[in-house]
Amino acid sequence: FDARRAASEQLARAGVHALPALEQGGRNGDAETSSACLKLLELLGCDEENVEAVIPVLERLAADSNKRTAAAASAQLAIIAVREAERIRRARQLNIAFIQSIGAEVRYIPELSEYGDGVEGIAFSDGRRVDDSVMPRIAIFLELKRLWLRETKITDAGMEHLAELPNLESLMIVHAKITDEGLAVVCNLTRLEYLCLVNLEISDAT
Repeated sequence: FDARRAASEQLARAGVHALPALEQGGRNGDAETSSACLKLLELLGCDEENVEAVIPVLERLAADSNKRTAAAASAQLAIIAVREAERIRRARQLNIAFIQSIGAEVRYIPELSEYGDGVEGIAFSDGRRVDDSVMPRIAIFLELKRLWLRETKITDAGMEHLAELPNLESLMIVHAKITDEGLAVVCNLTRLEYLCLVNLEISDAT
């Protein structure tokens, strides 16, 4: 028992480097060893830095011919999915609170607004506090359809994050230090229907 506990502690300390050994133990070990390996995988999966590496291991174990192993791995995947959904929701809520604190008006898809989901539009009528560091916080809302940016400090670097908004239909940018290079990303917004650009640093050719 002591030897097994010592081995488990060693694997836990190894972190993601122990994943091959944990996968093998989960698949080929006896009932006790398999259970211990799956428990360690669960613990590793609780760490946000490790979860992306742990998920493929659990997916392979969930497809294992051993029903006990497959069931345990499937249960862990379900737990991780719930935990990840909650983490994403918290991140969304924090980002909404932040962009509202610097002057954003946020509009929701009505049937989803109760849960803080379905951000349909973000508008800054006075964006003097909006710079490139804000754009990744906006880009997390993949469902975003309308983005209006007035009087911001956004540059070409910030514009790159628009590529992360595949559902954007309406974009207005008024007074910003954006050049032809930064505006090139707009060409890849395949759902864009309305584009308003005022007082930017773009050429006539654009």
